[in-house]
Order: sequence, then C-alpha cells, then structure tokens
Amino acid sequence: MDLSILNEPQREAVLHDSGPILVLAGAGSGKTRVITHRVARCLFDLGMRPWEIMALTFTNKAAREMNERVEKLINQSTKGLWIGTFHSICARILRYEGVHGGKFTIYDTDDQQKVIKRVLEKLGLADSKRFTPKDIQGRISGLKNRMISVTAFKGMMNNAYDEQFAQIYANYEIELERNEALDFDDIILRTIDLLRNNEHVASKYQNNIRQLLVDEYQDTNLAQYELIKRLTVVHKNVMVVGDDDQSIYSWRGADLRNILEFEKSFPDAKVVKLEENYRSTKIILETANTVIANNKHRKSKTLFTNGTEGELIEVYHVADEREEAREIVRFLKGGALRDSAVFYRTNAQSRAIEEMLRNSGMPYVIVGGTRFYERQEVKDVLAYLRVFSNPSDSISLFRIINVPRRGIGDKTLEKLRDFSDKALITTYEALNRLGEIDLTAREQTVLHGFKSLMDGLNELKATADPVEFVRNVIEKSGYLAFWQQSTEEGAEERLANIGELVNAVEEYVERSETPSLEGFLEEVALITDLDQVKDNSGEYVTLMTLHSSKGLEYERVCLAGLEEGLFPMVRNTDGENELEEERRLFYVGITRAKRKLAILHTEFRRRYGTVAPAFPSSFLEELPEHCVRRIDRAASQSYSSQSSQQKSFIADDRKQKLYEEINHVLPDYESQSQVEVVFRKGMQVRHPVWGIGQVQSVSGVSDNMKAEVKFGSAGVKKLMVKYAKLEPVQ
Repeated sequence: MDLSILNEPQREAVLHDSGPILVLAGAGSGKTRVITHRVARCLFDLGMRPWEIMALTFTNKAAREMNERVEKLINQSTKGLWIGTFHSICARILRYEGVHGGKFTIYDTDDQQKVIKRVLEKLGLADSKRFTPKDIQGRISGLKNRMISVTAFKGMMNNAYDEQFAQIYANYEIELERNEALDFDDIILRTIDLLRNNEHVASKYQNNIRQLLVDEYQDTNLAQYELIKRLTVVHKNVMVVGDDDQSIYSWRGADLRNILEFEKSFPDAKVVKLEENYRSTKIILETANTVIANNKHRKSKTLFTNGTEGELIEVYHVADEREEAREIVRFLKGGALRDSAVFYRTNAQSRAIEEMLRNSGMPYVIVGGTRFYERQEVKDVLAYLRVFSNPSDSISLFRIINVPRRGIGDKTLEKLRDFSDKALITTYEALNRLGEIDLTAREQTVLHGFKSLMDGLNELKATADPVEFVRNVIEKSGYLAFWQQSTEEGAEERLANIGELVNAVEEYVERSETPSLEGFLEEVALITDLDQVKDNSGEYVTLMTLHSSKGLEYERVCLAGLEEGLFPMVRNTDGENELEEERRLFYVGITRAKRKLAILHTEFRRRYGTVAPAFPSSFLEELPEHCVRRIDRAASQSYSSQSSQQKSFIADDRKQKLYEEINHVLPDYESQSQVEVVFRKGMQVRHPVWGIGQVQSVSGVSDNMKAEVKFGSAGVKKLMVKYAKLEPVQ
C-alpha cells in the first residue's frame, strides 16, 4: 500500500503493528487520513478480514466520509467492515443478538419525556413542581452516562427526594421494557451488559474484533470507555485518535480524563503526535497555540504549517450587538458566502446578526434550528412506521391513533390504556380485545376502524419495499389528504416535508445493502445534531454555535460576543476546569478558520431589554499582539462614554470590581428568578436534576449570584442561581 502521501508521524501511526496506540491529532492534522490508511493496511498488509476491523465515530457524517475514503483506498466495497457511530454499531449488535427480538424502538428525548409524564401520572406526581419530565429525563441520562443503574442509585440515596426519584427511574425503566424500547443511553449500556453477562456473546466479539479504531476519543464518556475496554480485552489492538484541546462536551458526559490518562488505562500504549496542520495560516495557528497554552490540563503539542503566513486576525471593538452585526456583514462581503461562517456562544446571539443579514440581502442558514426529523408532520409519519416495526411501542401508537382525527377522544384512550395496564398487555394487543373493554358503541366502531386500517397496512408491509410501503402508509392513513385539504398556514411546507421524508427513504434504500423499515428507522433515530450540518454548496453564510462548529472549516470565520460572562460563560469565581473548557471552545473556533478570522466584542449589550456594560473577554488578553489588528469602532458611537476604560483589557486584579459595576446597572429581575432567596453556606437545597445538596459557598449578588453546591450523587456543582431552580429545604 502506498504511504507516500503521509507525513512521518502519520506513517508511524499507520505502521504501528500491534498493541494500543494514542494518536494525538491536532486540529486540521489529517486524523481521518490516518484512520482510513490504518484500516486499509489491516486489510492488505496484516491480513485481517473485514469483519475483524471496527472503526467507531460520533456522527453519521464522519462515518460516511470514512467509508467513502476507505473504498477509494482499497478500490472495493467496504461491505463487512464495522464502520459507524458508537450508537449505530451497538444497535447493530443488539439487533443481531436478539434484544427485544431485534425489533426494539429507539426513543428520542421527546419520547422519553412522554414516558416520564406517564410515570408521573401513575405515581400521582404529575402536578408536583419538584418533578418535570425534562428535568427527570436529564437526570436519568446523566446517571446512565455514568453507568449508574436504578439499583446502584438506590444505594446512593440519602433523602426523601432521592427516594421519589428512584421510584420514577425504576418505573421509567419498566415502561421502556413494556414498550420494547431503548433510550439513546441504553444502546451502549445494553451492549456492555451483553459483553459483561453473556460469555458466549463476549467471546465472539472480543475474539473477532482484532483491530478497534476510535475517532474523536476526547469526546468519549465512561460508558464508551468501558465498551472500548471490553471489546479489546483479547487482542488489545486499539487505536484512539483525538485532541484533548478540542474536548468541549463535558455537559454531555464527555470525560477528558479518558484521553489524558490513556496510558494509565493501556500501560503499553504508544503515543504519536500529529502537529502539522493542513488547514490554517501560520498567523491563525500561532494564535491558537498561544491561547491553548494557558490550559494546564492538556498534553503538550504545537500546531505548525508549511503554508502561508496569512493575514492578521482582526479584533473589533464595537458599540453594541447591532454594530457587531453590521461589522460582521462588512467582513463577510469580502469573500464567497458559501465558505463563510459566524460562530457564537449562545443561540440567542443570532437574532441581531440575522436581522442585519436580512436587511443587507445576504442569504444565510442556521445550524441548530428545528431538525427535519423533529418536525411535527415528519414525526407523525415516523410514528406510524414505528408501530408497524414494533407494535409494543405505545408512545408512537398514542401519537397517531387519532391523527388525522378519527373521533378517538382522550376518554376512549384512557379506557384503552387502563385495560392494557391491568391485563399486562401492550396497547396494540388491547385493540384485539375491544369486546372486553367498557366502550360505547361509537368508541367500539372508531377503534375497530383504526385496527382494520393498521391490519391492512401490516399485510402490505410483508410484500412491499420500504418506499412503496411508506407511500401507502401516508396515503391510506388519510394523513396526506388531511394536509392537502388543510387551510392552516404552512400546510404546503408540511406537505413538502412529507415528500422529503419519502425521498429520504428512497436514498436509504439506494445506499443500503439490505434495506428494511427497521433499518431506516434506526438510521433516523441515531442522527445527531451535528449531522444536520450540510455541505455548503449554496451561496449563503452559515450561522451556528461554537459547539456545533467542531469538525468544520471555512475560509472566513467570525467569532461574535467575546465578553466576560458570555464567552467565557463563566465568572472569576468558577473553577479552573470550567474556564479551561471555555478556552478549548475558543481554540476550536479559532482553528475552524483557514485564511481570515474576525473576533468581535461590544461595549454594551442588551440584556432582558436593558442596555448593560459588556467587558472584553479575558481570552482577548491571551492573543499574541503581533498576530492581531485591533480595530476600535466604538469610539465614534453613542455608547463611547466608557470607551477609554474599555480600551484597556481587563487585568486579573480589576475583574471583580468590574463585575460589581455590572451588578449595579443590571435591572431587578427578582420576579423572574429566585434571587430573592438568601442562599448561604451550609444551607440544604434541592435541585430538580441532582436532588438534595448542601451549599458550600456563595458569590455575587442579584441576578449574578452563583452557588457552589455539593450533591450526594453528582458531586460539587457550580450553579448560576438565577437559572438553577434551587429550592431551600425546610
């Protein structure tokens, strides 16, 4: 195999024959090239068979790119190779091993919250302000990410709140089992359980997988780490590729220690650093290196390039968010829109930028809006398909049983649900026993009509291909006619989305070796938020949060809102780990740019309808002065009364004073928040996700009050009191 296109460290990683290896791949250093060449070498030079190689990624987009690159390298199909996301590979294993007969449904966040709502109703907690489906779902997901089961959690309980939560958690798991459903976290956990508890299954995969490759290793959580350890227990051939400087998902459960302590977990590990960058200019890379060097918890590496020096980074100081947006438009006019992007720390920042882009006639697309598969009409059709795939899925059944309207009311549904609960059968099975339920003649008729419709379509499912079947479901259910006849605003767009769903099924069938309804539903269920980023072939600007930008690159990039409290979104009282993650996020933003980079901060920014001072981000102090050109647009604006103070960046010993100044000008929002409560050290408080905790320290006043709270099951958390929903425990 020709390795001449690889640089020396890349070749070293690809030629590593056996044992664990950590490839520290800096931004733009060609990590995918290393993984794909490694796969090709395992096939050609090391004599491995396709099914003995597994490559795990985090997004379907990355998995598709990896498959395409491997196919080009080996000049043949990648059939048989295990290349996919953690969740898609684990779902494949679970189906193959017959979990729930291989017909389980994967519940998304919305489905999970519906299950939790039902559980709260059963437990008489539906009206409790202490428990909301969203908070409960978040806490359960957090526990599962740390591999804490219901049984394990019960051993950690230390108060009545936790006892009630344990009841909810246990009943939630029972409901999932009844519906033959798995939530997103279960997919990996159930695979680990198989490897842990079934010796035959464990032996099969551990002996067959001779080479395991993991992309974006810095984003793995505890469960993913455990999966990797169990899959490699026999051959110990694991290559993990990642960059600790781009670890930005701790809020999703990612554990930075997985990559920082890889050599402890795999003592014989080889470490290779990829530091040559093929994306950005020397100016951009020197800036990124200088900024990230301020982090203490990292593995040393320095990006370099043999490319051009490049243009200075432009740092704009503007009056307010409208002037910030106006400056962004000016910057973007200097190049092709299709290769330009604007990044910000929070979605709320996009409003002013969007308005200015519209006023300037500049087309744009936002990443992070309502995803296609989360739109009402798309989810309705998918719910029909899920019932045909898994009749036990009562969440999907109740979604579509009266869509379009068939005269099946809430009281009728409650009778159906109560009967299935008492008979310990699924709701779909209850439709076969309507004569045993206390229903009126009209209720009997409409339910029987729905069951006849579903039975007829079920017969068609056995003979029709997926595309034909989906078309029939849309038409025979009456759903297509419902929107065709609708006078509701936006009905045409909904019809277009339904048509696009059929297109998606067609595309799936074309690229799948063995297309099936279940396969399509699984693919849809495992699409991540990062998979919605489309290749920018149109003439428009891309807007997104910094968290969504990782893995992307653009010729021209704008980073908006570099202000204390916004970016970094921490205060000087926050811990070092939080600040370092924010700095890694800044580093990610910088390294997305190929040629030109603009960074903007305002002198004032509107907060809750009131203009408040904004102070330059401490990260701006870390930029190497010889790499930047600072441009002060605020001096000529009406807000320039404090410009002399703002022009000098904030030294550490002045920050607290400035925070106090902010507190004085902020409006009184006590009616909207909990700041009227006096929190003090030692106080017992209750959080909707983490339960009972004890306040360790308090800082700030009014809307800027922050508390450090120690929770029994979640450890110490630093919380903004205004948003934390803390309640004093009486």
